[in-house]
Amino acid sequence: MNTHYDSPFGALTLQRYPLFKNSKAQQNLQAWEGADTLLLEELSKHDLSNKRILILNDQFGAISCALRAFDITIQTDSFLSSTAIRLNTQANTKQEPEKLVPSTTSLEGSFDLVVIKIPKSLSFLEDQLYAIRKHINEHSVVIASAMVKSLSKNTRDIFEKLLGPSEQSLASRKSRLIHCNPSPNKWKGQSPFPRSYSTHGLELSCDANVFAEGRLDPGTRVFLDYLQELPKAETIIDLACGSGIMGIMCAQTIEPKHTYFCDESFMAVASTTRNASRYLSERFSASCANNIPESYPKVDLIVCNPPFHQQQTMSTDIAMSMFKNAYRQLKRNGEFWVVANRHLGYHTALKKLFGNCENIAKHAKYVVLRCKRID
Repeated sequence: MNTHYDSPFGALTLQRYPLFKNSKAQQNLQAWEGADTLLLEELSKHDLSNKRILILNDQFGAISCALRAFDITIQTDSFLSSTAIRLNTQANTKQEPEKLVPSTTSLEGSFDLVVIKIPKSLSFLEDQLYAIRKHINEHSVVIASAMVKSLSKNTRDIFEKLLGPSEQSLASRKSRLIHCNPSPNKWKGQSPFPRSYSTHGLELSCDANVFAEGRLDPGTRVFLDYLQELPKAETIIDLACGSGIMGIMCAQTIEPKHTYFCDESFMAVASTTRNASRYLSERFSASCANNIPESYPKVDLIVCNPPFHQQQTMSTDIAMSMFKNAYRQLKRNGEFWVVANRHLGYHTALKKLFGNCENIAKHAKYVVLRCKRID
């Protein structure tokens, strides 16, 4: 993996996180992209001294580390990104980032400059733009960037509608910039998030960046058809919990003593906490982490709808790490249930890890796999 980055603000050493040993996919990746460089090139033309700067959605710390000499506040919804930003800042400055806050923490004060890496979810972008209204004025500068391949045709319109007149740059480094001039006198409305939806007798609340926000994703729908085949369990973990629906429905079906939830999205954990509080009373715990926290005990059952991408990059490395983590966290004879796209071929890896793997679901696009820890 290439770790040397000549940013417009000086040379940096940057790594992607988490690190995966012997990952062929990660060997060809780096912790920055053209959209980072294009954005930093633009910022190098500005006088940033005495400016209060807000950085949103920095993926691995390329922007945060490049601007470390200025007054920056960094906000992200990703536990992995916050970890990468912290570790890369330490590597380049021997210090912790001073102001690194999760998406669920309210910002303080006003900002002269807002720098945005445009997220994959336009719902999340919309929610963020509503949120920063409280912290900018007509003199604030807003600059956003994204790779062309991931930039929606509607993105500039969202900036224009929610903040003010916006212009999109020509493509450079396979990326584009959006420059926005806030017009507070024309602002109307407020964020529609969190949103609620009903399914399987539940009313679920979801923040803007929760997976399948506002709906039941088809993979989970397939999984829920097999709840009656779950084993009896005193303890459950819902790994990569999203809104928490799988863990909640499992708990309502088999009535464990305690259900644990974890997800790498701060908004997912906040949404799950609201939902589980409603349906599981006090018999649950929820934590933000990219894998099962060390504080969680070994359990009888783990259910998982794993991601198959990290940020904009398609990868099964995260899922494979979750599988290994789940194996370690299961009691003897404990079971691991996974729902996933059929084409990902997780059956082979799980059978190698557990020594067994059974395909429970008969579906054209999805599989529900069951493994048992037998050692």
